[in-house]
Amino acid sequence: MDILKHLDNKTKNRIIGALRQEFKYSPLYQEAKRRYRVEKHEGKFKNGRDKYGVYYRCAMCKELFKDKQIQIDHKIPIGPQGYSLDGWLRRAWCIDTGGADNLQALCKEKCHKAKTIQDKKNI
Repeated sequence: MDILKHLDNKTKNRIIGALRQEFKYSPLYQEAKRRYRVEKHEGKFKNGRDKYGVYYRCAMCKELFKDKQIQIDHKIPIGPQGYSLDGWLRRAWCIDTGGADNLQALCKEKCHKAKTIQDKKNI
């Protein structure tokens, strides 16, 4: 039996939202971020040591972005929340879809937004 079928939409959305937030602390999510991480030389400190900034390369446009400007995206979309909780969790945690290979870093404003719109059209 799927518990989500017995809950009102507000409660269901809160549960799914909490699970999405928790995913950001998973080793899978952290591995995906490491794969797209780039250290860029940004000059020198006053003491002469090299200064590096941490950026992430967008998988679509290939540009570099700061941490707050990227999102880790599922290449194979999780899909709508109407599925069973078990099915949703399996897709969200990439259990049947290749693990970290199913995740990519996308810039928030351009690429992730466009991919999300396209994914919703394909559902």
